[in-house]
Parts: sequence; structure tokens; C-alpha cells
Amino acid sequence: LLKPHKNKEYTKILNMLYKYLGRELTYDKDLTKVGKAFLKNQYLGTFSSDVTLAKINKLSKGLPTTYFIINVDGKHEPGSHWLSVVKKGDMFYIYDSFARKLKSLIPNFLKTVKHKYKNTNGKSDQYDHSENCGQRSLAVLLYGAKYGISRIKDI
Repeated sequence: LLKPHKNKEYTKILNMLYKYLGRELTYDKDLTKVGKAFLKNQYLGTFSSDVTLAKINKLSKGLPTTYFIINVDGKHEPGSHWLSVVKKGDMFYIYDSFARKLKSLIPNFLKTVKHKYKNTNGKSDQYDHSENCGQRSLAVLLYGAKYGISRIKDI
């Protein structure tokens, strides 16, 4: 089931991604493949939350704005939920489809980025029992790339 959206542009992007990724659980390789297809070299990849700042900075070198997805779990954990991240300069804009507090959700990642981040959403757009957070995370990035980071809050 999908939560109804007032934002038709976001819904259109999300429905398009369902054609590539299905509507259920997604894996990092699939998200990276589709992310790179749409965002080219601006899509850095799909990572665990213990990705290093050095890696992100190396991959984003020379690009003013980059996009990636992180899992709330570390690389030695099974993976449980995907988050969207836009890096613009030194600032990280993070979106959680459940609209939870980032400080308790990904504390290590926030320390890694030296707390230079902004939470880009205020309300949940995903049902608790659904497993389409990967598709939603990528849809947020495509929406942000098309309409601007400041419009992500409209989702």
C-alpha cells in the first residue's frame, strides 16, 4: 500500500522507479545501478552508514552536488532501512521516509560528516509495514535533482 501523495511530481518519479526496481525490498547493487543510470556520475553509490567522509569526498571531488543512499545499519549488519543523502559543498541533506530523528537513527554517520547536515523532511511518507524505502530514497534524490533540494520538504 502507498500513502497518498499531494505531490504529483514525486509520485510520478516513484511510480517510474517501480518499473525498474519493483515495489518490494531493494539491494544496494540495484539502487546503485538505477541511480547511476539517472544521475550519472553525480550518484556516488549506495553505502552503509559507516561509510567514511574520505570516501564520500573522494567520490564527489569536483562535483558541486552529489547524491547517494545510505542504510541506517553498518557494513557488518544486515541492513534495515535506506535514507537519501544530497551533498552540496560541505553540507549533507538527509531524508528519511519515516521522518525519524536522525541523531538517534544514524549517530555515527552524523559524527562522520561533522554534524554538517540538515533533515529535509518533516512528515512520514511511508507506511510502517512497507518495504519500499529504497525506491523512495532514490525518488527523493531524482526529485531533488530536478526541482532543487529546497523542494524536497514538499514531499
